[in-house]
Amino acid sequence: MLGRIWQRAIIAAGLAAGLASAGLIKEDTATKTLVLLDDWALKESHALFFDHVHTRLGHQVEFAMANEGPQERAGGDESALAFRNIILMAPSLKEAEVATGFSVDQLVAFMKEPDHNLLVFSNSESRRHVRKLANTLGIDFEQPVSSALQVSLR
Repeated sequence: MLGRIWQRAIIAAGLAAGLASAGLIKEDTATKTLVLLDDWALKESHALFFDHVHTRLGHQVEFAMANEGPQERAGGDESALAFRNIILMAPSLKEAEVATGFSVDQLVAFMKEPDHNLLVFSNSESRRHVRKLANTLGIDFEQPVSSALQVSLR
C-alpha cells in the first residue's frame, strides 16, 4: 500500500516537473514583497525568514527604512501598490516619521486591493502608528502595566 502511494507521488512530481519545463506551469517569481524596517539590524536578525520568503516562496524582496520608503522605480512608482505584500517591521516608528504613502489609511486601502497582504510585527511597546493600524483592524493592545515586585521578608 505504501509503495503505491510513493509511486503515485513520484509520478505526480515527474508530471509537474515536465509541465513546468514545457512552460505550461509558470512559477510566480514576480511577487514583490516590501519589508519596511525601523532598524537595519532586523534584516540580519531575521535573515532566515527573509531567505525563506525569497528562495522558497520565490518573492522578490525589497528592504527599506519605514521612515524613508522604497527607492523610486522607473516610471516613478514608489507607492505601496507597486508591491503585492508589505511586511511592516517597525514597531518603534513614530507616526510623524512614517514614509509618504504608508499611513494607516493608505495601508488599510492597500489591504483592500485584491491579492494584497500586510504582515505587521509589533510588541507591547509599539508606538502609535502600529497601534492605530492594529486598532483599525480590530486588535487592541493592553496598556502597559506596572511591574510586580517580589519582596521577601526575613
